[in-house]
Amino acid sequence: MKRNIIFVMYNLSMYDYTLKNINKYLRNEFTVIVFHSSKSSKDRCNCDNFVFDDDRIISIDISDSSIFSIMSTIKCFDPINVIFFTYQSYFDFIVNYICKMSGYKTILHDHGLIFGNRPGSSPIVKRMFNILRLFRFVYRVVIFSFVKRKFLLFNDFIKILVLRKFRYLKFNKYFFFSKSNLFHHKNTIGVENENVCIAGFPIFVDDTEKKILSNKTKNKLLYIHQPFVKLNLTNITYEEEKKFIIHLIEIAKNNGYDFDIRLHPAENMEKYSYLNEYNIKFDKKIPLNEQISSAKIIVGHFSAALINGLGFKIPVFLINYPRLLKKYTNSYSVFGEYCKYVDSIDDVIELLKTESFKNFHLTDQEYLLGKENTYYYNYTELLKQIGS
Repeated sequence: MKRNIIFVMYNLSMYDYTLKNINKYLRNEFTVIVFHSSKSSKDRCNCDNFVFDDDRIISIDISDSSIFSIMSTIKCFDPINVIFFTYQSYFDFIVNYICKMSGYKTILHDHGLIFGNRPGSSPIVKRMFNILRLFRFVYRVVIFSFVKRKFLLFNDFIKILVLRKFRYLKFNKYFFFSKSNLFHHKNTIGVENENVCIAGFPIFVDDTEKKILSNKTKNKLLYIHQPFVKLNLTNITYEEEKKFIIHLIEIAKNNGYDFDIRLHPAENMEKYSYLNEYNIKFDKKIPLNEQISSAKIIVGHFSAALINGLGFKIPVFLINYPRLLKKYTNSYSVFGEYCKYVDSIDDVIELLKTESFKNFHLTDQEYLLGKENTYYYNYTELLKQIGS
């Protein structure tokens, strides 16, 4: 009989980039239950249209659940472990508290890489509860505290969630991707070194894929696109963006590079039909790593997909996007420690001609990404932590 594991995440939109690829292995040995609060974050994820294909998970939205109901559900599943991808929400706090009270083991699991070198800064942008939500959560906590006579719960609620003192929120184990992430988490939460596993940021499925893709011939300049026009994050139109992209194509080809583009999955492909005139494929179904593996240079803005380029030891350049709204321009600094920020594609070409980029290598790669970068290795390391 399979044992149960509960995963806690903010919403189902996190599933694709946190659990999906390791669940391919986990589901053969465990029944995987996902707690999420997608309904209360409806702007992030449409749960009714979410498809798990053959993932075989049990999805439970706890947005409207009382603390009593959440506790009853956890006890019903009697999990061998409860694994958290986040720790700053009300539901993270409540599920963690129930686990501590009931004796269930917990693991805090990384859900991405943390960039920036400011000690003490939070790995997730701090967000304040709106007044109505705060009162609703306070009401639930107060009722539970009095009925169960757990009066310290309200004290912890104020200290951890309202005052944001996350160092008081403890987990039994910590599963991080890199020493860089560990450094940042140490400044935010109370991490104990003896309970930490560093497994590497997963980029490849396994060592076989890693070896095949890393040995490809590379002569492409890959542009990783973001849907700024679609999301109204810029003052330009699709027609003006077309001119920007055509300039990228011309500069690449004039300097001996083939041009490739990775359009964002949310984009309307019909808007980019003009790429056919330049014999450029833009198929959504092409795996990201397959596109990156054939690139010699990667150019983008601040997409998370740029991280995969670092795993291939490919130079990654950040360039300005035309008339991006001012409040988003600081985002270029997100990858500033590991990617080169310049003004335009023309500056990229000039920089590539200099001695400093002729033998490019990322010296801090292991500190940033970890040593192993496969989902299979992540699975094997997580397996060691589960139930231990």
